[in-house]
Amino acid sequence: MINIFYNLLIFPIEQLIELTYIFVFRVFNHPALSIFGVSFMVSLLTLPLYFMAEKHQRSERDIQKHMKPEVDNIKAVFSGDERFMRLAVYYRQNGYHPLLSLRSSISLIIQIPFFIAAYHFLLNLEAIKSVSFGPIMDLAKPDELLTINNISINILPFLMTLINFLSAILYLKESSAKDKIQLYGMAALFLILLYNSPSGMVLYWTGNNFFSLIKNSIQKMKRPIIVLQVLSAAICLLLDIYLLFIHKGLLLKRISLAVFLAFIPLLPFIPAFYSRIKKQLLPERKACISKKKPENMQNAGIFILSLVIMFLLGGLVIPSSLISSSVQEFSLIENDKNPLFFIANTALQSFGIFLLWPLCLYFLFSESIKQKLSKIAAVLVFIFMINVFLFPGKYGYLTVMFTFSEKVSSTWIANLLNLLVIFFTVLLAMILISRFQKAMLSILAIAVCALVLVGTYNSMKIRNEYLLFQVQLSRNNIISARSKVYQFTKTGKNVLIIMLDRAISGYIPYVFEEKPELYHSFDGFTWYRNTVSFGGGTHFGTPGLFGGYEYTPLEMQARIDTSLVEKHNEALLLLPKIFLDQRFEVTVTEPPYANYKWVADLSIFDDYPQINAINIMGRYNDSWLLNNKELAMTDINIIINNINYGFIRFSFFKFMPLLFRNYVYDGGKWLTTRMKQTLQVGTPTMNNYIALDILPAITSISQSGYNTYNVLSNDLTHEPRYLQAPDYVPVEDVTNIGSGPFAHEEHYHVNIAALLKLGNWFDFLKENNVYDNTRIIIVSDHGRNNYSPFPDNIILPNGDSLEAYTALLLVKDFNTHGTLLVNDSFMTNADVPLIALKDIVENPVNPWTGKAITSNKESGITLTTSGLSFDKHSRYWFDVKPDEWLHVHTNIFDRNNWSQVIK
Repeated sequence: MINIFYNLLIFPIEQLIELTYIFVFRVFNHPALSIFGVSFMVSLLTLPLYFMAEKHQRSERDIQKHMKPEVDNIKAVFSGDERFMRLAVYYRQNGYHPLLSLRSSISLIIQIPFFIAAYHFLLNLEAIKSVSFGPIMDLAKPDELLTINNISINILPFLMTLINFLSAILYLKESSAKDKIQLYGMAALFLILLYNSPSGMVLYWTGNNFFSLIKNSIQKMKRPIIVLQVLSAAICLLLDIYLLFIHKGLLLKRISLAVFLAFIPLLPFIPAFYSRIKKQLLPERKACISKKKPENMQNAGIFILSLVIMFLLGGLVIPSSLISSSVQEFSLIENDKNPLFFIANTALQSFGIFLLWPLCLYFLFSESIKQKLSKIAAVLVFIFMINVFLFPGKYGYLTVMFTFSEKVSSTWIANLLNLLVIFFTVLLAMILISRFQKAMLSILAIAVCALVLVGTYNSMKIRNEYLLFQVQLSRNNIISARSKVYQFTKTGKNVLIIMLDRAISGYIPYVFEEKPELYHSFDGFTWYRNTVSFGGGTHFGTPGLFGGYEYTPLEMQARIDTSLVEKHNEALLLLPKIFLDQRFEVTVTEPPYANYKWVADLSIFDDYPQINAINIMGRYNDSWLLNNKELAMTDINIIINNINYGFIRFSFFKFMPLLFRNYVYDGGKWLTTRMKQTLQVGTPTMNNYIALDILPAITSISQSGYNTYNVLSNDLTHEPRYLQAPDYVPVEDVTNIGSGPFAHEEHYHVNIAALLKLGNWFDFLKENNVYDNTRIIIVSDHGRNNYSPFPDNIILPNGDSLEAYTALLLVKDFNTHGTLLVNDSFMTNADVPLIALKDIVENPVNPWTGKAITSNKESGITLTTSGLSFDKHSRYWFDVKPDEWLHVHTNIFDRNNWSQVIK
């Protein structure tokens, strides 16, 4: 119940407070000054509400003054029920009700939610802890500025109360004793409440009282509006001078902020300017007085429907679309927690921001202001809808830690197009609301229905996939967390394939140079440097990697009689089926995108019970963390906190024009102090790191003569994070990122960490005498478009870097030894099946198609540059654009060997 109250009433106000704090902090870089900035902004935002409260209070005082003689007379003459009845009749005759006296308390009621929001925000603000301001040593504690006989006295609360009394004296010059008692009593109450509060909180309320004193002083002047305009212009001018000539921040941001501040003094003149333009472009129509009421109702309808659309977009459609794109990922965050819980939380926040508070304020304003608010709401809805559905942007995928996999940016052409569409959309909205209000109401009503349907569909999809995933988890949990997984024999043959998702081949020489001990661990390996993949995504590179050249994107396009997911599953099953037929013991873990699910759907192995198919991600975390307490920093509460605050921020992000999205994203900080950035390693990284670290512990060594085939997939190299050098281990606060040429690249950190962990495993296999009789293939499904300064990282015809499509390929055959060799033969990751089956199966055949498994790259290969994820394609073929194909042959490092082809 408390959480519901917070999300509905306090959370929206807290967002304004937080954004103001961040804005001021980045200008002045001090928490105390930021707190004063929050005080100023809150005072400014609540000014219209205070003016309305004062208007009602004056009205209340005038009515009571007018009625006082007769009321006193009735009270003097009558008593009991007769007095009550006569007063009730008299009040009714004067259009007055005693409950209307509560209007005089509006100013107090207004302060309560702002006080709670500020208190909650500052109480949880890490930035003020151990921060001094003048004589105050710690803003997170009471000031204790005066000490007498070892008794500390807080001075700041008394200063706050003094300013409050001065403000009240100015405000209450002509008020009744009742009003004076009320305000003075409230000042004394805040002294008691805040006496032992953190200094930061008292500073905030002191700032509020100070700005209230200034407001009351200006109100007593002859021309308060002019004084206020001059004062605001002077403040904005001083801030512009500070930003442009003193502040050392990014020049573009400083200029943008300076322009915004220069615009503020012009705000009072905008309504008159708009009215003049409107009269010229849209001459006012003569309207009958009888139509006034229906028109007001239509304005109210437009406003309410617009708010409902914003609420549905921000609280239901956008978050449900995000979760439905990866239900399993959001289902792994907390045990037995349905992802719909996150949508419900965001819906409450959105309801408070877009519906509850706007409606409460709307009905306090006059009809003319209501009409303007209706137009603003309708225009905002059109802008939001355009940005959400027509300009989604391409930023890669969003992790549960709410960081994008790609850089948040857009081209100037896209920005210009976005702004032009918005401009013409705003014009259309203005014409509709001015001339065709009924049509506007119909359009908004249809939009509401459509959004409800989309949100309901997404929610049902999330629910169904979550329930299926729970069944799958139950099936997987049959195996104990202590069970051995990978099987090796000392007397037979062992074949091991390790797929490292998005491992970057170009790092190899730098990794071995930094960690020369890896030469011993990787004894007998050959690095096939000249290796290419068939795309920049797992769904393009994996089928060929496990199934051979019949499962490259171009070949899969040609088989239109079989669905993509069936072809993908065929590729994953091909080697396990062949090795099983050769009487190998087969173990498969985390087959990538099995059944086209983000978390592998092991039901594809149901027809082969002899195959040991397991998902081990997260299964060993608890026991691992118990043995690595210094690294046990994967706090699920931090992730849930980020999600609870991140979804509504993501909705705001989608609402924004392309030009401003980078500012909302804020480098992954999302303009908030709540989403923890100190956690360097999120859950996906930890799961995969642990899965590699515990490899020796879950490996079974047997003396029996059977052969084994093990295949594992790991995404550590897919989850870029800084790790603690020189051992590249996960810690909460990374203090050493190393000094190598790629130390500042997060991808390098996870790549070297993965190879170090595999090196430990290989050393374990040597100690147990199963290394020599093991063939090991380490391969990646694709690379990363990171433009790292490798010597041969050329730019391809489509503008991508070569590393986006290279594949890591390291091979150790049976009984091979020696320092890491470099082989420049032209290879692809689709050569893996033949390498794995070499000298084990002669002339291997695809069990699903009956075709021979061969290497088909003599004339080069064709790969796709498409960026669509696996769930965005048609059922039977990839929706690749005609110009999203590249051809390469022989030497991938020669730019002349690459060409763009049209399919």
